[in-house]
Amino acid sequence: MEIEKLINKNFPFQDFRNQQYSTINTIIQSLNSNKHFILESPTGVGKSVVAYTVTKSLLDINEINLKKREDPPVIICTSTRQLQKQYIESFKNQEDVEFIWSAQNYKCDTYYELENTDDKVYFGHSMCMGKKCPNIDSCEYLIQKNKFLKCKIGITNYQYFMNNCKLNPEYLVCDESQNLEKILGDIATIILSERSLITFSNNILRNSNSINHVGISKFIEEIKLLSVKNDVKEDDIREYVNSFIEHFDPIFEKLTSELEQRTKKLNVKDKIEREKISKLAKTQRSMESILDKYDKYKHSKTQWIISERLNDTENHKLKIKPLEVFEYFNDYIGCRVNKIIFMSATICGVNEFAKTLGIDNDNYEYLETKSIIPIKNRTVYYCSNVGSMNYKNKYEILPKFIEIIDRIIKYQFNQKSNKNINGIIHSVSYDNAEYIKKHSKYKNNIIIPTRHELMNLNDHILNKQQNTVIVSPSILEGIDLIDELSRFQIFIKVPFSFLGDLWVKTKMNKNKKWYSREAIIKIIQGCGRSIRSEDDWAETFIIDNNFGRLITQNNELFPTWFKESIKTVKV
Repeated sequence: MEIEKLINKNFPFQDFRNQQYSTINTIIQSLNSNKHFILESPTGVGKSVVAYTVTKSLLDINEINLKKREDPPVIICTSTRQLQKQYIESFKNQEDVEFIWSAQNYKCDTYYELENTDDKVYFGHSMCMGKKCPNIDSCEYLIQKNKFLKCKIGITNYQYFMNNCKLNPEYLVCDESQNLEKILGDIATIILSERSLITFSNNILRNSNSINHVGISKFIEEIKLLSVKNDVKEDDIREYVNSFIEHFDPIFEKLTSELEQRTKKLNVKDKIEREKISKLAKTQRSMESILDKYDKYKHSKTQWIISERLNDTENHKLKIKPLEVFEYFNDYIGCRVNKIIFMSATICGVNEFAKTLGIDNDNYEYLETKSIIPIKNRTVYYCSNVGSMNYKNKYEILPKFIEIIDRIIKYQFNQKSNKNINGIIHSVSYDNAEYIKKHSKYKNNIIIPTRHELMNLNDHILNKQQNTVIVSPSILEGIDLIDELSRFQIFIKVPFSFLGDLWVKTKMNKNKKWYSREAIIKIIQGCGRSIRSEDDWAETFIIDNNFGRLITQNNELFPTWFKESIKTVKV
């Protein structure tokens, strides 16, 4: 069948939005010869529909035999639960689409009384009876997993996909792919912690019937030495890791065997034994994760950096991260997939993005689409004459910033006096947020949401009866404040990553473009919190002079559609 007919056949809605058809056609043509396609496309174009139509059409073109498969031939990965829900809602009427959460999100009918406790049982938990469970036929997780494995297009999150190596789709869609470096870096990160050692040692000694000695003193002393040593070398870490694996591998094997035997004999009504097994299982999973990370670290060829140290009387700790993540990208994603589509509104320099994942320049094609939102609805005002804030001048310049902030708020509130006008201030830190609230003329309108309130920010704003300004450093991603929920936003500072983190500093010294790109992604993602559709609108104000230098020195990293929305003004 011709590509044009396939696209029309597989497109799930009645009409194409502007650019959708041409984007779909371009990606299909490209993936016939390339392994990777990188799509940079702003909010409103409909990336999810593009991904669905492209992959479904490719399945038809290549005549993938679904009967021989034990997993979905197409998997779409998202980075947040909210985005996964959006996909599910968008394609709920498509019979060939299914989704899966991690097993912890499904209820267990056998251990229902533990549902909202730390001892919650789920499929795969050591207390789970698997096929021997009397409620196996009603297991919510297995029912949904079976649907997921038999569907054409499966929707899940990165963690689930990366932790399930049996999933080997023909086509993988990586949405919000600007987060891949962080996701892979978090998976790789090793934490040497005195407190963690003590915790899982105590759990073993209190709950195991076969292990009466763990022997952590040596490792605690080594962590203490490493946490105060100024010139820690990779050989020092490798020596610790090798010693840890050699010591704890036999303990882990013994623990696993004991859990298996005790679980077989477990009487569900024996609460004390059940709690012991649950705590022991949690420790066993923790040890398994640590040993797996250590093994991958031993075989890593990239440079590793101590990004954090804690030298405290109650806990000595080090956090170690790989400087590059391309090894982990290949192990967890690249080697398991035939073709990959990367999608994001903020690729922000396709060469830098590809380099991060170790993708060769001749092994991908790239497309940047235009924004369908009119420029007048998404104008970014760069206030070029206010100044820039740093650690030394912070409390000298903040009063000037607050004066500008109050003028912007007054202007916004007076635009439509008959309606509530809500907005955002991106504060970079909670310290800045508290200062703004304390000194602003509009302190009664300002809210600094807690982490819990951020999870339900839309409802939190709607419950307020007055004009509301949300001030927070934590609303750059993952929050959709549509329409009246936010009509303006203010950046008081370019959100550069913290140079006190040695990992960040080393990355910057090696590649200044990487450092700039991280800040650019945060700005553009932040600007998108308030404008979620073609008819939505909001005004953005950037009052930090560092933005001027950022765009002058890194013009090629900004998407064209974003640059066209910037207006330089003086206030």
